[in-house]
Amino acid sequence: MAPFGGIEQLAWSPDSKTIAYTCRKKEGVQYAISTDSDIYLYNIGTRETKNLCKEAGYVEPKIDATKSMKNQAVNAPENLKNNPGYDVNPQFSADGKYIAWQSMARDGYESDRNRLCVYELATGKKNYVSEKFDSNVEGFVWNKDNKSLSFIGVWHGTLNLYQANFKGEVKQITNEWADYGSISLANNGNKLLATKASMSHPTDIYIVTPGKNAKSTKVEQ
Repeated sequence: MAPFGGIEQLAWSPDSKTIAYTCRKKEGVQYAISTDSDIYLYNIGTRETKNLCKEAGYVEPKIDATKSMKNQAVNAPENLKNNPGYDVNPQFSADGKYIAWQSMARDGYESDRNRLCVYELATGKKNYVSEKFDSNVEGFVWNKDNKSLSFIGVWHGTLNLYQANFKGEVKQITNEWADYGSISLANNGNKLLATKASMSHPTDIYIVTPGKNAKSTKVEQ
């Protein structure tokens, strides 16, 4: 999605039958003033596209470019269920039953809180599993149980690792004066692989073992 974004804004389903992608389907002034991007699901066999963020038949409220976004109808409480904000970076669960993505609630707020949304494909239900985390989700990965996710969270000037499950329970994995990034699974899903940097150490690759006494180990060449 121009002008930012890359391959992280597109995901193939585990059965290779569908593609989830990020798009802001607007033009001209509306594209420039709106942050309303959505997650779409394209079926390769039927060539049908479904918007996972908006209800069927959704009609977007008009935006008055001369007024603040705070008082626009698009950001009214009753419209927030239609994800009028910034929705990006879809990832399928390994069992293909869910899609997770990063989601901002309101349109036009580039500094809005980035939440972690989980969409159940069978029902269309959306579950914001990181609501109890009062800051931004910067990156995430599905855990091997397909019922929880590990994510990079912004807190007090650091980027640490956290986990969130479908019940909305959030658990901190690491607590360091450091910045983690590029999170993925390792060791058959039992550990996490991520980069880490701090004021005293350059960026290196680490293996993180979650648990009560979580520890990170530098990957030596």
